[in-house]
Amino acid sequence: STNEITENRGEQGMWLQNSNYTDVTFDTSGAVATPIYIREIAGTKDFGLEQQRSMQKYKLGSLGFNALWNVTDRFKLTFDAHNSKNESRPNDPLTGGGSIFSSIAGTNNCTTGPHCGGSWVQEMNFNNGLPVGTQVWYPSTADAIAKTNGVVNPGFVPGEIGSQVLRINSQSQVSEIKQGRVDGEWSFDKGRFQFGVDSSKQTTHRIQAAENYNTLGDWGVANVDGDVANGLMDLLQPVNIVGLFNDYNANSFTAWRGDAGRLAQWAADNYGANLGVSPQRAADNLVEEKTKSAYFQVELDGELGGLRTNTRLGVRYETTDVVSTSVIAIPEAIEWQSNNDFRVVLSDEQQPFTEKNSYSYILPNLDFSIDLMDDLKGRVSFGKSIARAPIGNLYAGPTAQQPFGSVLIDPSSRASGTAQNPQLKPLESDNLDLALEWYFADASYVSVTYWNKSVDNFIGNTIVQENLYGLRDPTAGPDAQAALAFLNSGACITQVGAANAAACSANDTALFTALALLRNNPAGLGAYTGTDAQVLATEAAYDLYGNAADPLYQFNVNRPINQNKAKLHGWELGGQYFFGDTGFGVLANYTIVDGDVGYNNAGDPGIDQFSLTGLSDTANAMLMYEKYGWSVRLAWNWRDEYLILANQGASRNPYYVEAYEQWDLSVNYTLDDHWSFGLEAINLTGEDVRWRSRTSEMIVKLADQSPRYMLGVRYRF
Repeated sequence: STNEITENRGEQGMWLQNSNYTDVTFDTSGAVATPIYIREIAGTKDFGLEQQRSMQKYKLGSLGFNALWNVTDRFKLTFDAHNSKNESRPNDPLTGGGSIFSSIAGTNNCTTGPHCGGSWVQEMNFNNGLPVGTQVWYPSTADAIAKTNGVVNPGFVPGEIGSQVLRINSQSQVSEIKQGRVDGEWSFDKGRFQFGVDSSKQTTHRIQAAENYNTLGDWGVANVDGDVANGLMDLLQPVNIVGLFNDYNANSFTAWRGDAGRLAQWAADNYGANLGVSPQRAADNLVEEKTKSAYFQVELDGELGGLRTNTRLGVRYETTDVVSTSVIAIPEAIEWQSNNDFRVVLSDEQQPFTEKNSYSYILPNLDFSIDLMDDLKGRVSFGKSIARAPIGNLYAGPTAQQPFGSVLIDPSSRASGTAQNPQLKPLESDNLDLALEWYFADASYVSVTYWNKSVDNFIGNTIVQENLYGLRDPTAGPDAQAALAFLNSGACITQVGAANAAACSANDTALFTALALLRNNPAGLGAYTGTDAQVLATEAAYDLYGNAADPLYQFNVNRPINQNKAKLHGWELGGQYFFGDTGFGVLANYTIVDGDVGYNNAGDPGIDQFSLTGLSDTANAMLMYEKYGWSVRLAWNWRDEYLILANQGASRNPYYVEAYEQWDLSVNYTLDDHWSFGLEAINLTGEDVRWRSRTSEMIVKLADQSPRYMLGVRYRF
């Protein structure tokens, strides 16, 4: 099978400068105080309008062989083998890569538009639904402070939009499984004996190319007039971005969208941008898992107190060897480009990493059922099972990510790092199930099940501060400290003048400008004025790097680990009923889940928390029709809120997926032995998905979804 996926995406970006807040309102009803309204005077500002395109081609091929040998009437052997390969490769014909990020922005760093100069104010309102961002343009900073003469959401017009940077990324992954197994079965009176051996080898090879980074007008949008003159606006169309959210109402807001590929070609024509994929590999990861196993089980029919029973007892032994090898491009510097814009620069040097891991398990299993009555059956099951760590958690070698500001000003802006863990052990679970089933009519039943699981080696996340690759921090060394001390001193206000005192605020914009002048201007800090013109000129002229006097950068390195043991238990209620021979039926299930470890939303953000992810109650109900070649199913599915990730970011935040319900419909018709037709409708009512953090106002993600439809025709030879 082959599947080619293209995604065209436009972003309207608005982020805080951490510079000059005038209003912040908190909601204190939850576990932590959460900002629900923020107003910030941003001054000269770039509002991102990045256009993106992702193109990836997926190819799956599998060749298998199966043979059955009936050695005798009671003894048979089966052999099964397959070689399966799944490939994911970049598929963009323009670049040869997989993703294009064409960054443009609306700005007041311009000369011809009606909203050039002046001062931008940005407001953010957070709630239980769609967060709302508002842009207000003021003719001057004094107006912004006084909240006078503001223009709300004016939108950006030609003359106020320019280019920033062009980035091209590429990633490919090839996974292959080679597996062979032999199974045997010997049947005897009132039972059977089964056994088997299995051998498999799974390899996953992932290659990430270094980012191809092209500076155009740069993050300060320094060439608006030239970009407009060269036809940038001819490639963009206005769009009411709020109008794209069908399920939410908010004030109209005009953004711009365009084709990322055409914008990339424009960048090549006007800036000489390189549209190819970087030949340098940022990471080359290979994970190899070899597993060998053997099992046997015996199944016996019998009686207990005159009641019919069935007993199945078995054990499985398996052993796995893991080898994870990576070759990583070594980062050579943290590049501070402007206020809160950073980039990790890769060198040509490659560093190999190799880690090995091995583990073996004995997995017993017992299933027992008894017919308490002709229509009433009881079941008891006990077993031990494992679930292997995802391949993505087994890569060797850490990755350094860019900061979001100076740690001198805001410690929470510290850069993250990611490091996987080839030493992860499989999740190990002892499972107990007790069930009672009542078959009260043909194809109709009611069941109740109690289940209990004792689980060890849960995979969670931990964050450790450590240096990566000897990178140094340009934002926190002696020069940066001297620049910050100057900004916090009365000498700064005296130098810039009382009317411009805000320029001496301790924020990333002022610190970058002061530090750049200290290191590059003969007058040093004596040249600092803090005006918008000086800030923009300095950002355009200089990039800052760590030197020998700067401290080693301490990254918040997030890595997966096996955490504590925990217990889960719950109930499952289910049933199915068909209304005679009408063809109509109903099916319903409800599962109750509970565990002994939850996430403390008010917990210390500096301490890792162990918590169980993925736990929630679920329910589904289905109306069915099965007759005259028709198979129709209308299903309702519901899942309660659950924790999907824990210990995320520097504040070790939890991420929850809020409660969700969905209606699905499938209709299939079998015409004859050859032809069949099918229609499937997913999420009929277009329900939305929302993620939150420690409180409902701390939104993480909101997907405004629509129904999806699939139509199929099948012909069998």
